[in-house]
Parts: sequence; structure tokens; C-alpha cells
Amino acid sequence: MAARLVWLVLKIMAGIVTLMLAITITNSIFGGWWDSLMTGFRGLLVNIGGTDSAVSVAQESHDWFRRHGRHVDFLFEDIDAVALKTRELDVYRIEITEKLIGRSSLFRSIIFEQNKDVIRVEVTPYRATAGWKAQIEQLPFATYYIVAGKGENYVLMEADGHKSAARASDIAALYDQLLSYGIERIIDYSAFKKDGISCHEAASVREYSTLSGTAYYPGIFLREYQSRPLGYYMEKNHGHRHIIEAYFNYSGVNNTVPKLGDYQ
Repeated sequence: MAARLVWLVLKIMAGIVTLMLAITITNSIFGGWWDSLMTGFRGLLVNIGGTDSAVSVAQESHDWFRRHGRHVDFLFEDIDAVALKTRELDVYRIEITEKLIGRSSLFRSIIFEQNKDVIRVEVTPYRATAGWKAQIEQLPFATYYIVAGKGENYVLMEADGHKSAARASDIAALYDQLLSYGIERIIDYSAFKKDGISCHEAASVREYSTLSGTAYYPGIFLREYQSRPLGYYMEKNHGHRHIIEAYFNYSGVNNTVPKLGDYQ
């Protein structure tokens, strides 16, 4: 009886080992094949679907490009090309998550849309603690339009159903804060011309990035497709962590042109 029990235990252990080996071998053979297939499939989607499909690739996890992409030579000229293209863009949408983290914290979501001469900025509350009261007051949760009228720029604001308008020159700090989320000012291109930047390409999208102290987690990345920025992450330290994460799109951009008189 004891011998049969020992034999049964050995068979079970052998079965477990066999199963583990099978899983390991299958993953090593088909796992890499599957990853390569999906990377190629994503590349095909980008080539067929253009920018909209490239945007979905750009929103992959922070380490996806290093795991699935191929390493390519990094050239300063590539960053110059993206910076030049950025200055030419006047129709785009940016979805931004901003975090200020110290002894207290602020998390907020911002949508910045520019359609030629009309800028729309939507500031949505996430979560904040009392320590960041000044920043919250400087950029209240609301929907803003920046438009030209009567020979100067105006900021139109709508919050809780209430509308108001002010000349940009009268609220210079708020006006400048709103514009700081625009495509030309939110990306720090100089940061991508420093040592330690690597470049990976996957599904026709390129990522220029460096690693922070945490392995496989970027302190900074810029993803681009055909010299147009698609994804951006930057973490700075000003005595607190200041994190900006943004994703860019060039379709479905606001085309509403509000009237100044409706806000006065």
C-alpha cells in the first residue's frame, strides 16, 4: 500500500514537471512568434489605417517599444524633423494627464485642441489636496476658448453653466498657463539631444526614450509617426515630481467657433 502511494506521488510530480516543461517550451517557441506576429500585424494596421492606427500603437505601455521594437540609430536630425513638423501643425488634439506629487498631490486631465485660429482647453478635475490650492486657482476646472475679437485675443470660459469672457491681457497668467499645453510648448525637444537617448521602432512608430532609475520605466519618451508627435512622457523634479503624459491626435478636432457676444 505504501509503495503504491509513493508511486502515485511520483507520477503526480512527474506530471507537474512535464506540464511546466511543456508550458515553457510552448511559450519560448510560440510566445516570441506570437509577439513578432502581433508587431508585424500592428505595422500592417498602421500602413493601412494611417495616423489613427498609429495613435493606438503610440499608446502602448511604457516599455512596449523596448520589448517589441527594433533598435535603430538615433540621429539629432530626426528630432529636428519632428520639431519642424510640430511648428507647422495647426489642427490637433492633445489628451494630457498632469501630476504634481510631493507632500501633497494634484492630478488633473486636460484636453487641448487647436483648429487653426480657435483653441479649446478643457480642464477636468481628477484629485487634489490642499497643498496645491494656488495651482488649482490659477487653472480652474472649466472649458476655455481662446479666440480673436475686436483686435485682440479673448479667453472665453464656461463652468457650471456660467459663461464669462475676459481680454487675454487682463488675465495674462491664466492665458499663458492655457497656452503652455499647446503642442509647441509642451514638448521639450532639447531633452532628446542629450546622452542616454535610445531609439526603437515598432509598427512604423518610433520612440526616442531614456530610462530612469527604475528599470524598464522611462523618465522621458517621445513617440512619432511620419515626423508627427503621437505620444510624450516627461518627468521632472522641482522639489516635487512633475509628470506630464500626453497623447496626440489629428482627427476629430473641435471645429466649433464660439461667438464672443455669447460669453459677455
